[in-house]
Amino acid sequence: MPANPHETYSNEWPSMAGYPLFFGKKAKHFYPSFAEAQQATIALRITSTSEYKQRYKEDPRLPSHPDSVYSKEWLSRGGSTIFFGKEINPFYPTLTEALQATIALEITSTREYKKRYKEDPRLPAHLDKVYFNEWSSMGGFSVFLAKKQKRFYPTLAEAQQATIALGITTKTEYLKRYK
Repeated sequence: MPANPHETYSNEWPSMAGYPLFFGKKAKHFYPSFAEAQQATIALRITSTSEYKQRYKEDPRLPSHPDSVYSKEWLSRGGSTIFFGKEINPFYPTLTEALQATIALEITSTREYKKRYKEDPRLPAHLDKVYFNEWSSMGGFSVFLAKKQKRFYPTLAEAQQATIALGITTKTEYLKRYK
């Protein structure tokens, strides 16, 4: 099983409400979109991540980890900065442009990207989250670099069944046992 099922099965993951449902637990009912959760957060006048962690329970439809629940939109819309109603500088408008900038920096691996992406302020820490739709259809960084991909279960449902069959019930346990 993959270390990051939310990335490997990114097309299906958001509809499953993340890790709780992956482990066979009941899903919570959050706001259906980033924009609606953002409006609720702004209405509560929450202006920072630390304040959000203290106050999100004031609205039962706000998740404890909005970055996970709204992962498709989180970074592409500006992450916590935009979520709390602030302005930010944008990333490259397309994945292709971000990858061209990566090539210009002569970055040749995912590990190197994680160390060096800050050399260009328009490169995000997580290409897969900022450019979610393009990333999924392209096959990820390793495909871009023409490296061989690992073989995982072909669908999220099959990975979920294997996880449940192994009796894994938390993200921490999953990260210890997925191999």
